Amino acid sequence: MYPADGYDSDKCKGHTLYVVGKALRNFGSMLNKEYMEKWKTPFEDYSFITHDIWEEFVMKHQTKEAKGKGEKFSELTKRNQLHHHLGMIGYAAKKEQWWWEEREAAEARQPNPL
Repeated sequence: MYPADGYDSDKCKGHTLYVVGKALRNFGSMLNKEYMEKWKTPFEDYSFITHDIWEEFVMKHQTKEAKGKGEKFSELTKRNQLHHHLGMIGYAAKKEQWWWEEREAAEARQPNPL
């Protein structure tokens, strides 16, 4: 629940759309990687995906533009020398976890794991 005196409706709507957009992109990427590229269908795992929706999704991802975009970003990814493994939570959320790991290692008189 938002406090009545600090609530900004436009800001909340914007953030909601940002989170939903990110989740939708991640879901589409997962469908592409786990189902389309492996020639599987998601109907058993996701009952809300109909055959019509799946056909539209597959057609959209098989266009020349989509394949070109995929190849472009694949090449960009290959140039990364230091891949991050922080997941969606990112650096800020990991800081507390790392602090605890350093503390536990110090208490056990072990070298800093980081």
